[in-house]
Amino acid sequence: MTDWQPIETAPKDGRLFLGAKKFGVDYEWSRYICGWSEFKKSFRSQFGIPEGGIWYPLDEKNTPSHWMPLPEPPVLKEEE
Repeated sequence: MTDWQPIETAPKDGRLFLGAKKFGVDYEWSRYICGWSEFKKSFRSQFGIPEGGIWYPLDEKNTPSHWMPLPEPPVLKEEE
């Protein structure tokens, strides 16, 4: 799946995904890495690496309206 999907269908199992939201007619789409917080029962936005990044809860105003899966990260030569 590579098409944008409604946020209501986003995974709530800990997987990260790309979220998007248009904050107004005069603005471009904002895109950010997101995931579900079972503790907060809301989506959150991530900055940094998954294991040690900073997570920001997203209130209703900032929750993305659409989502799509993240691509696989690149494989470095020494990892092959």
